[in-house]
This record gives sequence, C-alpha cells and structure tokens, in this order.
Amino acid sequence: MSGYFTSYFSWRWIFWINPPFVLIVCLVIAFAPLRGRIAHGQDKSLSDYSFNWLGIITLLVGLFFFVLAIMQAPEWGWTSRDIVLSFVVGVSALAIFLWNELHIKAPLIQVRFFKKPSFAVAAFVVFQAQYSKIAMFIFGALYFQDKLGFAPFFAGLALMSAVVMNAATAGLSGVCVDKFGVRKPAMWGLLVLSSSTLWLTAFIAEDNYWLLLPALLAWGAAMPLLFLPSMKSSVDSVELTKKGQASGVMITSQMLGGTIGMSISSSIFLFTESYEYVFGTAAAVTLLCYLLSFMYFGKDAGALDSEKQS
Repeated sequence: MSGYFTSYFSWRWIFWINPPFVLIVCLVIAFAPLRGRIAHGQDKSLSDYSFNWLGIITLLVGLFFFVLAIMQAPEWGWTSRDIVLSFVVGVSALAIFLWNELHIKAPLIQVRFFKKPSFAVAAFVVFQAQYSKIAMFIFGALYFQDKLGFAPFFAGLALMSAVVMNAATAGLSGVCVDKFGVRKPAMWGLLVLSSSTLWLTAFIAEDNYWLLLPALLAWGAAMPLLFLPSMKSSVDSVELTKKGQASGVMITSQMLGGTIGMSISSSIFLFTESYEYVFGTAAAVTLLCYLLSFMYFGKDAGALDSEKQS
C-alpha cells in the first residue's frame, strides 16, 4: 500500500495509512466487554505512586542523542564535537534512567526483570527480530528500487514474499509452543532467520530477485516462531501480578530494536554504501542471539509457576 501511494500519489500519503487502524483498535478497546482483574489489573500498589517523569524524560533524551550520534556519525565524522557530545549526553541520560529505575517503587521499566537470564534473552530475541525487520523492509525496499530498478509499488510487491509466510506459520507457532514448549520453536526460528539473512548477504550482490526469493520466504516463515515463544517465556518467568509489566518491557524491547536497528543500519549504509554490510550486520546480530538463546532461552521459564504449584 505504501508503495502504491508513493508511486501514484505522494510519499506523504503513507502517513495516513495507520490512523484508521489506530482508531479501530481504540474503539475495540473502549467497547470491549472486559471485567474484573483482566480489565483493571491486580497490582493495585502501583496506583499509589506518581508518574515517573524523570524516567520518561531521561529515556527519551538518552535515546534521541544516542540514535542521533549513530546515524549522523558517518556524515559528521565519528570524532566531531557534535557526535562526541551527542554520545556523552545520550549515554549519560540513559545511565541516569537506569539508576532511577532501580531506585524507585514504580519504575517506568522493570529493569530488575533483566536479572533473570531467560527474560533478558527473550527480550533480546524480540529486539533482534525487530532489528531484522528494519533491515528487511527499509533497506530491502531501497535495494529493489536502487539495484533492481523496481518502482516503489513493485518493490512493495516484491517484499510481500517476506510477509506471506507469516500467515502460514503464525498459527503453527502457537501449536508448536503448546506441544514443544517455548525453547524449541524459538531455536528453530532463530536458525531459519540467521540462515536466511546469511543467504541474503551472500547473494544480494548478484542482483537477482529469484535467487533471493527462497531467503525472503524463509525469513517470513521464521518471524512468528520468535515473537510468540519470547513473549510467553518472558511472562512465565515473572510472578502473576507482574505479567502485564513484563509484556510492556517486551514491547519496549521490540520498539528499541527498530530504533537501534534503523540507526545502525543507516549508519552502516551511509559509511559503506553496501547492502551486503547492512544484511551482514543483521545476520551477525541474529547469530549472537542464537548463541545466547542456546545457553539461556527458556531455561527458567515457568519455574515460578512450578514452584507455586509444588
């Protein structure tokens, strides 16, 4: 749809795609017949504390300057005053954010969740999955237009091959989690995702869409096998009253993956002008995630519930 608007109208029209869907979701939430603890939550103690303004301000300031430094460093120079200052301000603000989150009763993000290896790795899985999405959909679209000469509309159609398999494996991922637990489906997904991004890295210079098509299909098939097991693993590793906060942290990790992925991929592309390095870096992040997941993913998921049952 974005490619169609860009090709036949203007790229500015793409920003009107999301508002109708947001409105529909808001209406569904507003009129959904939720009652009891599902609707109002169970951790009533959080309502006794004021909003964490210091946390949100330091987080936004830290991310803004950190991302700015990464994205603009190839153009402004890594040792330029503005880049160094942006790094200093960004890192300092994020350090204050972490200190604040660890010392208040109602933190914006439950940083203590990351003390559990299974939770931290599950968050990293969704982080790298979103990172990979940015590499695929932003730089994949640029590649199809820049190297293969596709119009924006046809570049969007070409990328549909990386999405169409989601529908096939989304339901299957739920079945696999119910049958095998969270660990095996996640490891399968990471293996397929890393293999597909390595395939893209190896053959993208050939400028042949049909040679890349198997990797695009495999990439799309792997995505649902990452998100569902990771989300379930994260909420299973915390106590009942904290499951909503755990889900929020996972969504934050996903959004950070997109933000950091965009900044790093853009910086790499500006510095190298190479799609191979963009996808190669995404593959390296996925391989690192595979290694950490092999060691920690799902190892203590559900342990808290088991202890309660015993």
